[in-house]
This record gives sequence, C-alpha cells and structure tokens, in this order.
Amino acid sequence: MLELPEEDWVLVKGTSKGHPYFMSVNDSLKQFYGKNEYPSCLIVTVELEDVQGHKLPTDSEAEVLNDIEDTLIDMLSEITLPILVGRETYYGEREILVYFPELSDYKPVVDSISQKLNSSRCVHIELHDDPKWEQAVRYLGRFNDA
Repeated sequence: MLELPEEDWVLVKGTSKGHPYFMSVNDSLKQFYGKNEYPSCLIVTVELEDVQGHKLPTDSEAEVLNDIEDTLIDMLSEITLPILVGRETYYGEREILVYFPELSDYKPVVDSISQKLNSSRCVHIELHDDPKWEQAVRYLGRFNDA
C-alpha cells in the first residue's frame, strides 16, 4: 500500500456557463496519477436543497453536505483506505470524488452507501474502474500549468 502524502487542500474558484463553481482539491495527490494501488473511483453527486443565488448552498446546506461527505468517508474507511481527491459545488450539486484500492465485490459497498446517503438526500453514485485516475484530471489537472 502506498504511503499517502500530507494533505494540501486548495480552493479553486471559477465560472462555467455563467455560473460560479467552487472546488476543494487535495493538491498533494497529483503524484498519484495512474497508481494501480488505487484503481477504483467513486463519484457521489448530491442534489442541493437549501440554495441561494446561482444555486449555491447556504451555510446550513454546506454543513449538511460536509456531514454527508464525512459519512461517505467513514463508511468507506470501515472496509478500505479511501483517498478523498476533492469536491466541486456547482449550480445545485455537490460532487465528491474518492479513490480506493480494488475491492473484490463492490455491490454491497455501493448499495450500503447509496441506502445510507439517499435516506436524507437525492444522491447519485457512480463507480468506475479508473487505474489511470482519468476522472481526477478535472480536479488535479487544473494545477499542471500553475
């Protein structure tokens, strides 16, 4: 198993299609592109409920989203070592991107996470086999030219 670097969180702000977005990215993970020890990618998208302008979360909604993220990481930590790459908030949604070592049977894990998170919110979960971290390029690739 790889030794994880100390986290280095960076806030990225921008606009897309006239709407602002905010990304929190663990910039220290750039070195993990293509690491076969973490080939599995989980993308969790949460629909926001309590929003303000540009469908961004209110302070109370942000707290709920943070709790959902903590629950997700806690559940994954019970069975594997998850790596939180980052999160993006954009126009009514929060996306959370996590990588973890390969598991022999994903279905019970995804079903359990889906059931727990969907009990409070509308949550969409995608699981990808992504040994080259292609899903993370959107997050970590932002810093290649910096």
